[in-house]
Amino acid sequence: MKKQWYILKTLPRCEMKVKNLLINKGAQADIPLYKQYYQRLNKKYTKQVPLITNYVFVWLLESELEKYRYIPGSKGWLTWNNKPCCLSEENLDQLHKISQGDVAPIITSEVGVGELVVIESGVLTGIQGQVLISDKKYLIIETGIKNYRLKIELDKVQIKKL
Repeated sequence: MKKQWYILKTLPRCEMKVKNLLINKGAQADIPLYKQYYQRLNKKYTKQVPLITNYVFVWLLESELEKYRYIPGSKGWLTWNNKPCCLSEENLDQLHKISQGDVAPIITSEVGVGELVVIESGVLTGIQGQVLISDKKYLIIETGIKNYRLKIELDKVQIKKL
């Protein structure tokens, strides 16, 4: 058996607590974070928030799943057809890449639904996906996680058909 990234569901705003508890128990846990900017009383602030809320990614063997299932603040493993869902390392790397960007670049080509595309410039360079929805403002691509898709503003990315 080999280790994989399993997806542990969490209660709202408990991602960091669950991640820290997992690490303290000896597991490798990860949460892609991005900078969120906000303003309060004429002062600008930033804070790190999860790119995908209510999930923590845990690097485990399948035989270790039960050991980490009942972490305080968690709601069990994300499942599909009664089996725990896994995320590929490639998809997790893409989520980290997406979370690092503040501003992305410009669209240069028209794409249609169902087409495979790759982002060609800016912080999202190299991210690939299939177009699920496309209109004049946004591009929706599959992330590799059940029911999670990325909504990318077209005026901020340059893409190319594969």
